[in-house]
Amino acid sequence: MNMTQPPAQPFKLFISYSHRNEACKDRLKINLAPLVRNKWVELWDDRAIPAGADWRQHIEDAMQTADAAVFLIDDDFLASDFCMDVEIATFLQNHRELGTLIIFVITDHCGWQDFDFISRFKVIPLDGRPITAHKPYSKAYTHIKDEIRNSLAAHQPKPPPIDESPLVPAAFALGGAIDAVTAFDDLRLSNIPAGKTSPPLSRGALLERLPGRSSHLFGREDELTKLDTWRRHKGVFLWIADGGMGKSTLTRWWLEKQDWPEGTRFLGHSFYRQGSRNEAASARGFLIEALANLHIEHAENAPDEELGRKLAEEIAKAPTVLVLDGIEPTQQAAEASPHHGSIRDPGLATLIGTLARQPGQALCLATSRIPVTDTTIRNAPGFREEVLHILLPAAALALLRQRGIAGSDTELGAMAERCGHQPLALVLGAEFSHTFLQGKAAAFLERPWQPKAGDTHAVTVMGWFDQALAEEHQALDRELSLILGLFDRPAPWGALMAMKAHEPAIPGLTERLHKADDAAIFESLARLSQWGLLETDLTQAEPELDAHPLVREHFGKQLEGSSLEACRAAHGVLFDWFQRLPEKEFPDTLEEMEPLYRAVRHGCLAGLYSDAAANVFRRRIRRGGRSYSINKLGAFAAELDAFAHFFEKPWQQPASVLGDEDRGWLFHASAFCLRAIGQLTEAIDPFQAGIRISLSQGNWKNIVIAYENICELQLALGQIQDAISTAGVAVAHAERSKDIHAKVISYSVLAAALHQSGETESALMLFGEAEAMQAKLPPHYYFLYSLRGFQYCDAMLSSAEIAAWRGVGTSSAIKRCAEVSKRASQTLTWGRKADSSLLIWALDQLIIAQCALYQSKLNGQQPSLDAESKTEATVSTLRASGNKMYLPQGLLTRAWLRHSQGDIYGSQADLDEAQQVAERGSMKLYLADIALTRARLFKDRGELAKARALIEECGYGRRLPELADAEAAAKDWPA
Repeated sequence: MNMTQPPAQPFKLFISYSHRNEACKDRLKINLAPLVRNKWVELWDDRAIPAGADWRQHIEDAMQTADAAVFLIDDDFLASDFCMDVEIATFLQNHRELGTLIIFVITDHCGWQDFDFISRFKVIPLDGRPITAHKPYSKAYTHIKDEIRNSLAAHQPKPPPIDESPLVPAAFALGGAIDAVTAFDDLRLSNIPAGKTSPPLSRGALLERLPGRSSHLFGREDELTKLDTWRRHKGVFLWIADGGMGKSTLTRWWLEKQDWPEGTRFLGHSFYRQGSRNEAASARGFLIEALANLHIEHAENAPDEELGRKLAEEIAKAPTVLVLDGIEPTQQAAEASPHHGSIRDPGLATLIGTLARQPGQALCLATSRIPVTDTTIRNAPGFREEVLHILLPAAALALLRQRGIAGSDTELGAMAERCGHQPLALVLGAEFSHTFLQGKAAAFLERPWQPKAGDTHAVTVMGWFDQALAEEHQALDRELSLILGLFDRPAPWGALMAMKAHEPAIPGLTERLHKADDAAIFESLARLSQWGLLETDLTQAEPELDAHPLVREHFGKQLEGSSLEACRAAHGVLFDWFQRLPEKEFPDTLEEMEPLYRAVRHGCLAGLYSDAAANVFRRRIRRGGRSYSINKLGAFAAELDAFAHFFEKPWQQPASVLGDEDRGWLFHASAFCLRAIGQLTEAIDPFQAGIRISLSQGNWKNIVIAYENICELQLALGQIQDAISTAGVAVAHAERSKDIHAKVISYSVLAAALHQSGETESALMLFGEAEAMQAKLPPHYYFLYSLRGFQYCDAMLSSAEIAAWRGVGTSSAIKRCAEVSKRASQTLTWGRKADSSLLIWALDQLIIAQCALYQSKLNGQQPSLDAESKTEATVSTLRASGNKMYLPQGLLTRAWLRHSQGDIYGSQADLDEAQQVAERGSMKLYLADIALTRARLFKDRGELAKARALIEECGYGRRLPELADAEAAAKDWPA
């Protein structure tokens, strides 16, 4: 057989080992992964036996169908009756009768020479020198892999005897890399064979995409019991712990060991794979994929909330397990923020919130580094949060024993304590000891332990790896580990190949990679996987290269600290590669744009800010003045992530190389996105910073627009008097500028603030003046339009709204609704002709829908079909706009309409969603509106008291007449 070509059919390779030596078996499987990938072998060991199966029969079947066997020899193997008397005996017979290949691997010093049936075979590593005698151990594993391949290539099996009753074929599969080893009885075996052959929605398919593969679990019996209990309850179960504590391993282990009813569906995603920076993750891709797996249709550019809601409603209908691993990148992580821990991703927030309130038949298992603080989720009956603590000393010691670390209990205990009893640190420490310290706890303890301030125990051990790789001249291993640090999510194989192909090689980073062939690269990746620094499927021809976030972060800092020039050069290569990735020059969907957003990140880290901004962000993502990505796709979250890379300190300090014009635009654009996704308090500072730059440039129109935005924020936050003061400053700047457009804006800003304070007549006069000035400006629109038109209509409808709640119609109120509806219909037509943003369309639609609802109420009728259709269209367009600032208003309108139709559940759901959005953004005026609406619809005195407190706190004079009406009616409400 050709030594470089794989056989026509892969060899079935049986691995025999003592369970005390399982760590060695796991390391060997990682190194054999290239042979699996290249179709040389299919691997089998007893961890492929399904739970509850006849394990003896499975082993016997596997032995009879195997083409070759590898025996991992150490003292425990030689002392095992089953290994020696059953497995070796069977294969010696198969060797004589069938020519089955036998390979003995000496893993540790032992008396193997005393057994003639072993010593008469050629043993490996070379000359029977055990793995533990090599330094580092990884060299021995590489040699073993090569010897196994060569032996298989030269092997000529005897033809099998004729058997009238053929054997049942066994399943051969390669298990994944070990992420964090943890311990149970050796006979509690996995019931899901590894491999990517499972269909969508199966448990096997889900397990393949989750991190935390482990053959053992240590010291988590209490936690498993909690999961067992919650399984019967359904809803959302969230584990909270720092990185490296084993949250993913625990979740994956429990999921794998449970017996699930036939027909159970499995869905999930690991968000830490999407980025370790707190600005860098979106659930949209997962939501779209999950809905596709469930055959649920949705609009191509449906908003994230709609996707999350559709998914939650579907999986609640039938038994479904949903795993949301590592959601912290989607949460607000700044501890100083009042929203620390809230879920910023709207689709994920809707999904989790809906399941927490109405789980149905869905069980959701989630993990995060930080608690979820959204009160609408935390207070829901289907939500539970538990903290995962460090391992107890006995469990940590058992983990080290299972990983093959030698030493007394005292030494192992000291080693575990030094690693903080943290699973990731323990695994990395054990692997470092195996590779460079002959597997001895004493040698580990002899090394100086001087962690830097703020470093975790795992980071200290990673520093040892980096230093050792340099000292041992393992250049390719070190280069690949540093390259992992360039990414904030899994690295595509093509990106690594782009780094390899780049001419010239980047000094200190790709010199060895530049010269390496595929075999050398895969061997190096196998070693990184073996050490726990990489998680990837090396059986794939072009594997995606993933790593624990702590690993990525550590090696990224190492590269930046050791060679900033090499770091920037590498990001420059990735900038070029990612921007060439989309098939279309101007992608149409967020999914198609994803490589461009990644390109922006790498471009900024390469120092190519202008190129990333002008040629990728503004030209291809925004499409110039069209602002396509936000106006048509509502991509505010994705935009904000891109903006973050232009800042040295989001959202306060842009990159110093940017000029004032770019800095001013950046402040305004990022603040606009922060406002749109509901982070209102965070948006004020960048707006004010943009004003300071505009003042230095004398750009009065931009100054007034910025004050308009700040005033909107202050109103939503319930700071009505501050908003009136801000509007006054805007008017003063507009008067100074002599710019009529600026005056139109500033008068409207002040009018909107006065209206919310209760001075509606003064507000209407100011709006009228602004409209008269606007009519003189091209294109001579005779109605205020856009946001200012919406605010004017809202003020004009104030009296009709009060009358509609009273249920007392007057001809003037009905006439006012008709006039305002006609006005909004006209501005909607103008907006569509001008191809304005979805938000502007939505606001006009909202006014039209409110007019239709109020007219029905004023006429003493049930809401008409026209009112219902217009309200549904409004909420859909508000969602599609991606802007959270006005969504609660649309939901409040629909909640009232649904309640009038007898749809109590739908009304409550709308109010709950509005509450969630308002709380996340601290939108106190909306919180007051929601409480007042709940009180009136459901005759709830507690909500009425909340409404009064908020209205008084904010000076929300506009709602005082409605509050008085509700309090008068409350006298007749049931106790």
